[in-house]
Amino acid sequence: MEQQLYYITDMQVGGGTAIFTALQEAYQQAAIAKKADPNRFYSVVLMTDGLNQDGIGYSDFNNFYVKESDNIAGIRAFPILFGEASTDELQNLATLTGGRVFDSRKGSLAQAFKQIRGYQ
Repeated sequence: MEQQLYYITDMQVGGGTAIFTALQEAYQQAAIAKKADPNRFYSVVLMTDGLNQDGIGYSDFNNFYVKESDNIAGIRAFPILFGEASTDELQNLATLTGGRVFDSRKGSLAQAFKQIRGYQ
């Protein structure tokens, strides 16, 4: 956890949001971790306003997900919506991966993480 905190602290804001490029990278990293320790549960939490402005689009991510399905099977994505979130593609993402969309505008972030933990 400490390593992730350092990583997040060092991040710089800039440019547009590349939701599906970031998800593809997260899934690639999760697949490596899952291969090293297959007895753990892995999931991806995406906190976003839902506006993909850069990088690959949903259809490209979908193609990646289907192609890599053997390596990433069981790794669910849980989008958490903020601001003026666009939900259509994020709902499709949750359905594709077996996850669920959470709307932080209608509940607490802590509650969303508790519910995500319940999927494990």
